[in-house]
Amino acid sequence: MKDYRDMLSSLKDKVVDVAGKATVAVTDVAGKAVSDEMRDKVAGAAQAVGERAKYASRMTRLTVDCNAELERVKRTYTEIGRLYYENYRDTADAFLAELCQQVTDANARVAALEAQMDELRAAAREYRPAPDLHTMDADVTVEPEDIEVEVTEEPAPEE
Repeated sequence: MKDYRDMLSSLKDKVVDVAGKATVAVTDVAGKAVSDEMRDKVAGAAQAVGERAKYASRMTRLTVDCNAELERVKRTYTEIGRLYYENYRDTADAFLAELCQQVTDANARVAALEAQMDELRAAAREYRPAPDLHTMDADVTVEPEDIEVEVTEEPAPEE
C-alpha cells in the first residue's frame, strides 16, 4: 500500500509540476503572440488545465484514502467475526449457528488437506536423492517405475 501511495504522490507531483510548467510556457508564448486578447485566452486555458490537474490529483488522493479506510473496516469486520466464532460458536442462535458450522466444516477440510500435504512432503523426502547423487557421475539411478505412489480420491468440496 505504501508503494501505491508513493506512486500516486509522485504522479500527483509530476502532474502539478507539468501543469505549472505548461502555464508558464503558454503564458510566455502568449506574451510573444499577436494580441493581448489571444494571450489572455491561452493563459486562461493553461490555468484551467492546471486547475483540472490539481482537481484530478486531489480526487485520486481522496479515493486512495477512502479505499484504505474501507479496507480497514473490512479487516475489522473479519476480526469481529473471528472473535464471535471463537467465543460463541457453541451457543450461537439458529442463523449464526449455521454459519459457525460452515466455518467448522471448512476448518476440518483444511486440516484434512494439510494432512495430505504433509504426507506428500514426507513421501517426497523419502524419494529425494542425497545431494551428491545429483551429479552426472552418480552410480545410483532411480527409475520411474520403481517409485510407488498411492492415489486417493478427494471428496468433492461442499458448497
